[in-house]
Amino acid sequence: MQGVDFSGRRQQNGGCKPYLCRDGDLDLSDASAIANTDKYLARELQSLSIDELERVYEEIHGVAKTVEEDPKFVEEKLESLEGELKKIKDKTAYERALFLSPRYVRDPLFRKMFLRADSFDVRKAAARMINYFQYKMELFGEEKLVKKITLEDLTPDDMDELMSGSFQFLEEKDRCGRAVCFLMQRLVRYKTWQSKLRTVWYSIMSALENDDEAQKNGIVNIYYSVDLGSIEPLYIDLVRRIRIINDSLPYRNACTHYCYNNPAIQPALNILQLVAEGVME
Repeated sequence: MQGVDFSGRRQQNGGCKPYLCRDGDLDLSDASAIANTDKYLARELQSLSIDELERVYEEIHGVAKTVEEDPKFVEEKLESLEGELKKIKDKTAYERALFLSPRYVRDPLFRKMFLRADSFDVRKAAARMINYFQYKMELFGEEKLVKKITLEDLTPDDMDELMSGSFQFLEEKDRCGRAVCFLMQRLVRYKTWQSKLRTVWYSIMSALENDDEAQKNGIVNIYYSVDLGSIEPLYIDLVRRIRIINDSLPYRNACTHYCYNNPAIQPALNILQLVAEGVME
């Protein structure tokens, strides 16, 4: 079995919200693009500094250092986050949430999740939080904007996909205290991508809430493609949408592992990597 590792080093783009609902913008029929995926990956690695490469390998091997959370430091960052949020002009969903429940939006424990997701970079955390409410409203509606998403908020189709096991968290964390997310294409049975994204949202938030260890250490993703004959284009497009959602959820993508034993699907896996990391939109 072969494996490919790719550290989750992609950062927020300063608040520019990607299009979640845009269709038909991922062309996987371009043979030249598929042939050049190795070049894309090589270019990405070559663009990293020595320090960045070292951090990538630390993430892959689970030895990356987390930010020391001195109470005074956290309090100062929470104050700075409030200032950054005020600077952002395009924040309709956030402002609606703030109107509906200031207590929910301003909860320090809730906001600290976003700070942890971006290593206490307040500008990136603010952008992530704005996107969080925007996508939450798109997927669940305004009536669920300021409440914890539970199983009761999922539709029957959502529940069917959730029970498929195509996207699930393992019961135990890895040796470094990171939550482990397991993804398997052959098990998917969602009827719409909105339904799939609602199950992804529920699963990730359920794994993060009330778990300081997972919030601090991040999540490891495993794309299991052993004995798979092909990677479907629609699945790659779904991964793009999941990545957009993940960039708004308050967690750190520590590392992604791609496991496969069929060399014929490597070009498609390369594209999956690039899409998952936001290199290819």
